[in-house]
Amino acid sequence: MKRISRIVLILSVPLIVKLLISCCDCIDTTFYDYSNCGLVINNLDNSGASPVITLETAIPKNAYGIRISINRSIGTCEVKRNNSLFIQSAYAIHCECPPLFQYNPFDSIASVTIRTINDFDSAHSGGSDVSKLFYVFKRNEFIKLSEYVKNLSSILYDEKNPVFDPVFEFDLLLMSPPAIGNQHEFEVTIELSDSRIFNAQTGIIELN
Repeated sequence: MKRISRIVLILSVPLIVKLLISCCDCIDTTFYDYSNCGLVINNLDNSGASPVITLETAIPKNAYGIRISINRSIGTCEVKRNNSLFIQSAYAIHCECPPLFQYNPFDSIASVTIRTINDFDSAHSGGSDVSKLFYVFKRNEFIKLSEYVKNLSSILYDEKNPVFDPVFEFDLLLMSPPAIGNQHEFEVTIELSDSRIFNAQTGIIELN
């Protein structure tokens, strides 16, 4: 008897789920595709209340940073896909609809590397990787660059409208100032999951 009751319960699940979904009246998510297309970097001055882009050729060495801007382009593909039964039911049971718009990447950021062009300190001569000396500054929190990239989400969601932000930005602040010389230059390299590589150089900046 218990076995029959269990079978009846299992068979009734799809009907229950369907009823719940119909009550929520959710709209199917619209999916877009996008790609990372280019890299722009700017020098930051963090001597004030918050980091700001500067065109000055001299910045206090304890307040230097780099803003990373990655240009993105939305793909030509726009499709509507039905969510699976179980995904729909998860939203329906709580009467929460999925986001109206979802942007899926053709590629994603695999790594970010920063190299010093000039001798930086006794441990970092010209051409050395100084990525560990820069931390991502986000919402008044400092995050290791490697951890930030590792946890970076490439799938984007929008609850209300299909407006796509064509630029993704984050700030890197130098946590250990240079110990050799005043004039410095840095190269930023970003490798994508499809093996493409973006390179940009800061130009010479005086860090006093």
